[in-house]
Amino acid sequence: MQQLPQDDSWLRAVILLNLGVTYFVTDNYAAARRLLPEVTQIGQNRGIAEPAIAPLYLQAQFLALRGRLDEATVLCQQGVALARERGWLSTYAGVLVQVAMGELLREQNQLAAAAQHLTDSIERGIQTQQPGLMMGYITLARVRQAQGDTQAAMDAIKTAGQCQVWLWATILSVPACQARLNLAQGNLDAAIAWALDSGLSVDGELRYSFTDEFPVGSELDYLTLARVLIARGRLADLTKPYLNDALRLLERLHDFTAAGGRKARVMEVLMLQALIWHIRGDRKRSLHLLQQALALPHTGDYIRLFVDEG
Repeated sequence: MQQLPQDDSWLRAVILLNLGVTYFVTDNYAAARRLLPEVTQIGQNRGIAEPAIAPLYLQAQFLALRGRLDEATVLCQQGVALARERGWLSTYAGVLVQVAMGELLREQNQLAAAAQHLTDSIERGIQTQQPGLMMGYITLARVRQAQGDTQAAMDAIKTAGQCQVWLWATILSVPACQARLNLAQGNLDAAIAWALDSGLSVDGELRYSFTDEFPVGSELDYLTLARVLIARGRLADLTKPYLNDALRLLERLHDFTAAGGRKARVMEVLMLQALIWHIRGDRKRSLHLLQQALALPHTGDYIRLFVDEG
């Protein structure tokens, strides 16, 4: 860092932003938060869209994972407002800040507003041939499913699969999203097929994010696998191992996400554990786990996290 230009320069902003992206894909929030605000300030001062806006949506995703949904939403709102004010909505950063905004609004169950941001983002992305369309369509698929429009959800995820691969660690992959849509729509066989084809196992190595070497195996993939196991266990007799396997996987995911400070994922794990004990008829244990999830310090309404599981 001492070797960088110490002035308010474009070069300093680019280098710091690239560092911030590296910290983002490795979930190193402590390092990222020290430099991303400076990048935004340089970008605004010099009138450059990407360094002005990208740090806002990167910080927003860090915060949403850490149970600070309200702060994350404010940052994305600032990014969208800045992009609109400066005429940057059709830039790479302008397109992606609306994807991030759409995802945050989806979680808060503000589905109409989320869909508007996402469709606007997709339209601009198509017009200007920006990358990131895949993430827009994936998030739109989840919004449409939440709205009860199952055909539109499937259409969106099919289109996502035809886009250039461009994915953040905070967004489900196309196959994992499709598996969750299949579960929501009662197509268990298709979800099971995804789980079998994925190569994931209950005892597999957990990773925060996918990599070129390991394109499958992020914690989002494993959370999807847990859902498939729970769905199988719901329909199977008690001699089958599905619910026990799901519990074992979720215990590992709990420790893994808690160690990283990702409170939203810890809440998700606790909620899925509660669902298993509800299926098993242990209402007391199920309620205790739900209370644990809700008692985790957080700001904002993580609504879809709970509602999507019924």
